[in-house]
Amino acid sequence: MIQKLVEIRNKLKSKKPEFIRQDAHKKKRVSRTGWRRPKGRTNKMRLHLVGYRRGCSTGYGSPALVRGLSRHGFTQNVISCLNDFNDLDHKIDGIIFSRTLGIKKKLVLLEHALKNNFTILNLNPEKFKKSCADLIENKKKNKEHLKSRKKSKEAELTKKESKKTSKETENKNEESKDVKSEKIVDAKAEPKAKKTQAKKEDSKWNYLFRKK
Repeated sequence: MIQKLVEIRNKLKSKKPEFIRQDAHKKKRVSRTGWRRPKGRTNKMRLHLVGYRRGCSTGYGSPALVRGLSRHGFTQNVISCLNDFNDLDHKIDGIIFSRTLGIKKKLVLLEHALKNNFTILNLNPEKFKKSCADLIENKKKNKEHLKSRKKSKEAELTKKESKKTSKETENKNEESKDVKSEKIVDAKAEPKAKKTQAKKEDSKWNYLFRKK
């Protein structure tokens, strides 16, 4: 009985027009608001004149027993955890996964639903599994790439630091060599200076004696 009613409803829905507000094709603001009943005294849609859009009426409604069911005749139940499966029957109830679920939790719920023969209304399980596998592989590749970049950067930093330390040690060695060479030069120059001073003093005394 319900399947026949679902088939009838699907046929009726294929013929049902879209209920759009008057002048929705002219004004963007009006097109966003959805359906509103026309209320003007001379409104052509309200008067149901030929050539104007159809309005909502009870004749377009689906049968009462099938109202709110999916295309296949299942009830629509939003699921966000495993406890939501407890009161459901796979022959009557369909499943809609919550949009706030992550990939890992969605995969767990999908496996549980497939084991218990539930019909999933908002997912194609095979395509979803493939897309999840691709996403996981891409994440792994990105992580490996980031790790390799970090390692290369660390190696470059260590090289730069080693170069800096080597340059600093070279500069220190050069400074120590310069200091040693200056000390040696000073040590050699001191006796020469003493000799020159002694010679000058002798020359002074000799000059004075000569004058006398």
